[in-house]
Amino acid sequence: MRDETLERLYFMVQVLKNAYPGELTYQDLSWEISEITGEKGPAKRTMIRDIERLQRQGYAINLRMEGKYQMISLLPGDRDSDLKITDIQILGLSLAREMMESLRGTVFWSGVQALWSEIIRRVPEETQRHFRRRRQQVIVRGAAAKSYSKKGGVLTAR
Repeated sequence: MRDETLERLYFMVQVLKNAYPGELTYQDLSWEISEITGEKGPAKRTMIRDIERLQRQGYAINLRMEGKYQMISLLPGDRDSDLKITDIQILGLSLAREMMESLRGTVFWSGVQALWSEIIRRVPEETQRHFRRRRQQVIVRGAAAKSYSKKGGVLTAR
């Protein structure tokens, strides 16, 4: 998936969340996205494909006909169910995690690993794939100066 597609999907979800519990037409959705990006909004066919992608990723998006217009909305339980984290934030946490390798074997490292696992578990698969491609472009150099793994018991007890 290209970066602009991922960004458009993100904006689409944000617009639907902001409209909750209301509904939008494809024209409304395109206009809102164009307001955010400052560019021409996506075409209806593009938005139909995007909504199908979002539904495959687990977003509960409701589509219903009202006269000649199809209305789009998030279903009630889905407004806050996703993790609000960007790919740049995931990349930053990944780099910070590598820099904290010296904490391996301590309660702090366990906490960092638990947070990392929870974040990766909750982001959509397409976002994970995008992140993995981006992550390959960034290199962390240099080894940690010190390891606290032998002090894990002391650090946990305090």
